[in-house]
Amino acid sequence: MGARLSVTKDNVTGILPNSSMAKLSGALSATAAIQKLTFSGSVQYVQSSALNRAENGYTEGNPWMSFTWFGRQVDVAGLKTKYFNCATGVKCSGASSPYGFADGSLYNWNDNYHRNPWWQQTDNPAPDSRDRVIGQVSANYAFTPWLTGLIRSGGDSYRNTREEHFAKGNIDRADAGFNGGFNVANSRAKETNFEGLLTAQRSYGMFGLTANVGANRRRNDRFDNGYSTPGILVPGIYNLSNAGISPTFTNAEFHSAVNSAYGSGVVTINQYWTVDVTGRNDWSSTLPKANSSYFYPSVSSALVVSDLFPALTGNGWLTFLKVRGGWTRVGSDAAPYQLQTLYNGSSNKFAGLALYSLSNTSANSILKPEQTTGEEGGVEFSLLDDRITVDGSYYIKKTRDQIINLTIAPATGFSATAINAGQISNRGIEGTLSVVPLRQKGGAQWTTTFNYARNRSKVDELYPGLKTQIITNGSQWGANIEARVGEPYGVLFGSGYLRDTVTASPTRGQLLLSGGLPLRDPVKRILGNVNPDWVGGWLNDVRYKNYALSVLVDFRRGGQNFSIGNWWGMYAGILESTLKGREVDWDKPGLVVKGIDKTTRAVNTTVVTAEDYNHTVYPIHEAAIFNTGFTKLREVRLSWDVPSSMASRLRLSQLNLAFVGRNLLTWTDFPNYDPENSTSATNAGQGFDMGAMPTTRTFGLNFTITP
Repeated sequence: MGARLSVTKDNVTGILPNSSMAKLSGALSATAAIQKLTFSGSVQYVQSSALNRAENGYTEGNPWMSFTWFGRQVDVAGLKTKYFNCATGVKCSGASSPYGFADGSLYNWNDNYHRNPWWQQTDNPAPDSRDRVIGQVSANYAFTPWLTGLIRSGGDSYRNTREEHFAKGNIDRADAGFNGGFNVANSRAKETNFEGLLTAQRSYGMFGLTANVGANRRRNDRFDNGYSTPGILVPGIYNLSNAGISPTFTNAEFHSAVNSAYGSGVVTINQYWTVDVTGRNDWSSTLPKANSSYFYPSVSSALVVSDLFPALTGNGWLTFLKVRGGWTRVGSDAAPYQLQTLYNGSSNKFAGLALYSLSNTSANSILKPEQTTGEEGGVEFSLLDDRITVDGSYYIKKTRDQIINLTIAPATGFSATAINAGQISNRGIEGTLSVVPLRQKGGAQWTTTFNYARNRSKVDELYPGLKTQIITNGSQWGANIEARVGEPYGVLFGSGYLRDTVTASPTRGQLLLSGGLPLRDPVKRILGNVNPDWVGGWLNDVRYKNYALSVLVDFRRGGQNFSIGNWWGMYAGILESTLKGREVDWDKPGLVVKGIDKTTRAVNTTVVTAEDYNHTVYPIHEAAIFNTGFTKLREVRLSWDVPSSMASRLRLSQLNLAFVGRNLLTWTDFPNYDPENSTSATNAGQGFDMGAMPTTRTFGLNFTITP
């Protein structure tokens, strides 16, 4: 019988004023054995809270968008020390405002949209908290030395609360006739699993066999509710009883279930040839009965050639050689409630009766599960007593019947409908090269490892008659991230420069100008691709006795992004690039844009101001398409294993001390922002950037203790 308890606590102060994050976690695990029966259990509790998490995008709560429009003459320090224009009965300090009157109004440089960012961070707090509990219990019984049974049950639940408090004067979220407003959103979610598994392991001469058969029952439940009002009566009291405008309420819940049965078999021949076969069948509640059952199998095999033919390693060059291959098919169900068109309830009433409206999304009662089929082959070998190790693979994946919400004509009475659409394929290679240039008996060793990954996606087909599907809708800017038939998944589609397209023209490809200024092509086109050409990493690890130094560098090459932050920065004239043409004065010496006049086809010689040029290119998305490639010094770690004699004095088995620095340097051609902020793996999180927070450089001390 044994038990283990661990507790950790973190507190982080944000780089923005009045922002912070805190995390407290604890874990307890225990095991007990009674002859052939073994019990085990664990529980983990995590509590996290934050104040004023950084906002991205064009919101009043994002201070970086204020800086996008700031003139260089704005007194930022003055904004920090004073929030209100002085007036009788109003608590304020500092000199008289150069931007307003002494009437107690908000002190600011410009009230067109953005408020004083210091006031925004201090008087408009946004706290949130999250409590999460993960628990599991299991019982394992050994029927025979070769047959065991496992019963396991577990749950993962959390409760999340997010609040936003808006002081009087908040532009977006507070009615001007009241003293502020607030918004509260609560979420509860729970996933429970109950599983039974039988495992058999036997050996028959040169053959080894492992077989598993089991079943699982999974249930997911989520409850969301919220309330908000744009008007409160008494300042600073963010409570429903203080609402001056009738609050708006939201309430929703989601339930889904999946039952599964599965099995696998692994056969090993003389420890050098392995064949693995699996099969799983799911029954999902989110699919229609006719399509709710879907089966997905896999088969893979690996052969250690160097063990099968020992003579291959006799020359001292080859140390190890293995080849592998596999085929798999994976199924996936839909989100809840897409089979029948739903009614949405309203917190308002009409003549005392409840109000309901039909959803704008038309349901699909014949949805099918998504299916992804993959094939992969690879090789792994080492040379010169493992001084050189290579591991590489090539894969092909095809996903069919993806479940998406398709935009449809409003004349149908709906704005979207759920469908199964087409096929998307991915082909790629992944590889790792590891070399040990130095290995000494005295304990010194240097290992350098480089990994490389390259993927090529293609939209093979969509729904019949459909040539494109919007992935990320940028309608407010006029550009989208789309899936277009015949193109990579995730192309940037928008407005480009108008260019000379006459095939025989000597100026083909040059900009067409009017009055010395660029023109926007009226026909939108593909301007880039959010996917990188390749990504990789380079790790160097140097060890000497009890000391170790590791340096990790990350690479990303290729891929494009529509940088709205730079787009607006050019328009506002706050970027270094906009200084060109106004080195002497706002209109001196001016610019001569390279291109030809649209009418005369003559080489352009017209001088224009930097202001006119940057205002002209603002509607042209191509002006803000940039390459997201970078090289980053991701991490440097220097560690020391405390000698066991010293650790034992502290009643410890092992003790390691490490100094760690992360995100230390970045080399990129991407202007003004970190390109990594627009390259996340999610559909909605890549391709655009707008007011993104800078990446933080961190330093820390790590202590790893083994009792």
